[in-house]
Amino acid sequence: MSSVARRSERMPGVPGRMWPCCWRKQPACAAGGALDALATKLDGKSAAATVYSRKCVVLFNLLALAVEGELIPDNPLNRIKRKVAKLVAPVDPRAVANRRQIEELLTAVSYAGRRNADRGAHVKAFFTTCYYAVARPDEGLGLKLDDCTLPDKGWGLLIFSESRLSAGNDGRVLGRCTTNAVKYRSVKDVRPVPIPLVHVRRLRDHIDRFGVASNGRLFWSPNGGVVSSLTYY
Repeated sequence: MSSVARRSERMPGVPGRMWPCCWRKQPACAAGGALDALATKLDGKSAAATVYSRKCVVLFNLLALAVEGELIPDNPLNRIKRKVAKLVAPVDPRAVANRRQIEELLTAVSYAGRRNADRGAHVKAFFTTCYYAVARPDEGLGLKLDDCTLPDKGWGLLIFSESRLSAGNDGRVLGRCTTNAVKYRSVKDVRPVPIPLVHVRRLRDHIDRFGVASNGRLFWSPNGGVVSSLTYY
């Protein structure tokens, strides 16, 4: 058995024959050719910058796995400099709801719910938090009463310190809850967000009407668990 084949045993599903001789002897040259291939579509036209960037990430992780399995000495992408087009995502203002439209949508949400007449009014404050605090749904679900400063006048303050999701291993909502740090932040890091008076009043009304969950969370499902992602997606 060759040394490459023996090393590939450390990487299940990645046999040594998948790493041609050029990758082992001239990894930088081979990686350059791979980047050129990623930048071109099958019809010969240039690939979109977002597609190219996403595929480069996959290639980088694959080569990092090869380094870990001792199939190549190092990750050659670290030694290659390529100019990458800036990823600019233009926003059409006609496709973005203004504040009046958002308030109309929030009012419509308050009437949602067949089996539970209060359900729509409950999630109205949740969607208000997503809009005015620019919060991800999982951040809003992790919000607790102690994280809120809701004065009678002026601006309030929300402290996002955790995210809560209810999902299974296959991505479906199965009721199993996971608690994580706020995205792109460390476990103990927090994200303070000032909120306008209209948001403050809506959260105060929400708390006065529905109270909070047993652990202090502002938003919860009818059975006391985490709000299913089917509610807001």
